[in-house]
Amino acid sequence: MAEYLLAFIHMVQQRLDYESTFRFLRCALSPLTREQTDCLENYVIARGCRGMAAYQSEWEYAVSGLDLLEVNEYRRIFVNSIAETLQALKGGKKSVREFTEIFYGFAEKNGIYERLLAMSENFEKRWKAYFSERI
Repeated sequence: MAEYLLAFIHMVQQRLDYESTFRFLRCALSPLTREQTDCLENYVIARGCRGMAAYQSEWEYAVSGLDLLEVNEYRRIFVNSIAETLQALKGGKKSVREFTEIFYGFAEKNGIYERLLAMSENFEKRWKAYFSERI
């Protein structure tokens, strides 16, 4: 979770440049799967998309080998996961309490607790299965 939040903060600081955006999207807690991220990344590389304004607008230009409807769906999922938090971070200085509330809301909106719990349960099942075979 720490990497997820750090990647998000870095992405905000870098104004959604290519490197920071895909660092965030490659985190285990990303709203997109690895395949969806790859698809979105291929489009972004081909079209040179950068910044929140580029991600908020519907993409209209086709890229060879990519389904534009699919790419736009992944773009919408990504934008919906961050837009509210980006808006909350605007407006000058914030207190520690305000930052905490914003990031708590971000984690809550994106179901991070539930996803971490599911990851933990999956790890526990795999761990038990691994050791039950060894004993």
